[in-house]
Amino acid sequence: MQTARFFPIGPAATRHRALAACALSVCFLLAACSLTPISKHTAAFSTVSNQVITTSEDAYRAAIDLHDREEVSKGVLLIQENKPWDYDQITPLLSPEALQTRVRILDALKAYSQSLTEVTAGLASPALTTAATATGTNLKTIGTTINTEPGLKASGFAITPQEANLVSAATLAIGEYLVSKKVNAALPAITAQMDPHVEQLCKLLNDDIVILRRQSKNDYEGLSRQEWTFIQSNKDKLNPIQLRDEVQKLPTYRKNEQSTDALLAGLHSSLEQLALTHHALAAAAQDNNPETLTAKLGELLAAGNDLKTYYKSLPTQ
Repeated sequence: MQTARFFPIGPAATRHRALAACALSVCFLLAACSLTPISKHTAAFSTVSNQVITTSEDAYRAAIDLHDREEVSKGVLLIQENKPWDYDQITPLLSPEALQTRVRILDALKAYSQSLTEVTAGLASPALTTAATATGTNLKTIGTTINTEPGLKASGFAITPQEANLVSAATLAIGEYLVSKKVNAALPAITAQMDPHVEQLCKLLNDDIVILRRQSKNDYEGLSRQEWTFIQSNKDKLNPIQLRDEVQKLPTYRKNEQSTDALLAGLHSSLEQLALTHHALAAAAQDNNPETLTAKLGELLAAGNDLKTYYKSLPTQ
């Protein structure tokens, strides 16, 4: 699996400094724990994953908000052309049901990463166990419905029946683990068993993000064409200030298109790094190249920080 690079803020030199800073942060996380090496790595993975997944959920909502603004701009143009438009009929980037499905998948991955620290400690946290049970139950519900036509439609995923079966197996496996997890189980066995399922769910989300990026690009291009047509049809009726205001909307639409795409690209990069880092954790649990895990933890943290910095820089209007 190739690692996508995402540079939303500044040149490559800035990215390299960020990676170095994140690598140092990971070293502090590892050094701060008086645990065995694999327990330190697991605790670091849980901490970094929690940060990245929380940021990913926020990024989904930010992308939906940007897309809603694009749809409202289309509506304004229709009103200006004396055409009917109903705000309640706007097409969201993701429906509330589809967003809920993605958030529940991310919540399950977060609960799974948190549970691994309990596995290495051999102790269960009642609060985490209760939360994991609820999250696992939600994920199992997705697993039992996503390979049915109504369930797949509600999820908003554009996947084949064969892919739906693979996703169903992955969600059921992780969901069952969360519902009935045994903290005295061996970490190498758990991470090895769950690794293909973590990869499958990250792939599901990332394949979907590719479609969302294409959909967003097409929508913004359609808005720009609609604006240009309005300008051409009404330029003789608009005074100079009105004409200037309409023309200035075009670069704004282009900027918003690029912002949405960069946000989704950053989300894609973070989830890709999450799958790669878990794979490295599974290998390190088998005493296989723990240095790679340290590097991957730094890259995961950097991707998450990039994404968080970028979506927080977006206007909130």
